[in-house]
Amino acid sequence: MNHFVTAGDFAYLFRSITLIESFLKQNSQGKILFYANDKEAGPAMKEINIPGLTVVCFEEYATHAWTSLQGKRSTAEFCQTGKPIALQHAMQTAAEGDWIIWLDGDMMFFQPAEKILPINDCSMFFTPHHYTASFASFESSVGRINSGLVGFKKNEEGQTALNWWADLCLDWCGSIPEENRYTDQKYLDDARNRYNSVCELNTIGVNAAPWNTLEREVSSREGNIYIGNDVLIIFHFQGLKIINRNFFNLYPPPMRISKEAKKLIYDPYSKAMRSTIKRVTTALPNYNKGFTPFTWPQRLRRLKRIILGQDNFIFVD
Repeated sequence: MNHFVTAGDFAYLFRSITLIESFLKQNSQGKILFYANDKEAGPAMKEINIPGLTVVCFEEYATHAWTSLQGKRSTAEFCQTGKPIALQHAMQTAAEGDWIIWLDGDMMFFQPAEKILPINDCSMFFTPHHYTASFASFESSVGRINSGLVGFKKNEEGQTALNWWADLCLDWCGSIPEENRYTDQKYLDDARNRYNSVCELNTIGVNAAPWNTLEREVSSREGNIYIGNDVLIIFHFQGLKIINRNFFNLYPPPMRISKEAKKLIYDPYSKAMRSTIKRVTTALPNYNKGFTPFTWPQRLRRLKRIILGQDNFIFVD
């Protein structure tokens, strides 16, 4: 069986649920698990009650080594440190040979989830950034591999590699890049030098994102979305801000999102997010997390960008 793992805190429910619903909508083969990164997220997710989802509350898997870092690391750094810990917990109940796959919460499936799995036999798989020209300079600071989608097989080497990653993240998971490390991510650049059975997924359609999509052609053919010549399976919506339930800032300037990318990728996500927001706020009437409202200076800058044709916003009615 394939075990697909994502995590989020109480403020991240909109994104996590949109990912989970896309997994279920695609009739994906495997198990989807949500790991709560704080004490509020687990009970809230159970209250929302998504059939087919396994919810793991914070107290069920949080280790002392990890919880001792609360208050010493930023919220983002703390959650990133917990990523391999959630995978370790999921691996405990998996069968030998099962895949345990991490998914960042700000993603959405456009194809069944099992299509991301490597064709070749291996014990772990990673997704290179596949940077386009405007993003290539980031590789030296944030790494060649993106940690938003990684997989470890339950076998000796897969478990060893996952434990290696978890130990490194507990030791350091800073958001300011250093020579050989950046958050939970840059450590993974070294995995193929340490382990024998490593696959890297070389299709842009798996963990597609602004850094490898905004300068490539996006099209639709025969019912599939393509980025260049690769079918889009899962997209990573890095940089997207939820202003309110109808209004989304897709990506910060000066990068521009093409009309085709807006129509084929961002519009479906925004509509799915709008539906999620309605579902969450209906189940939890007092919930007011997850939004990034505009200040007045930001509103004025937005008006300027609209006038200059630099607008990356979507309004969903």
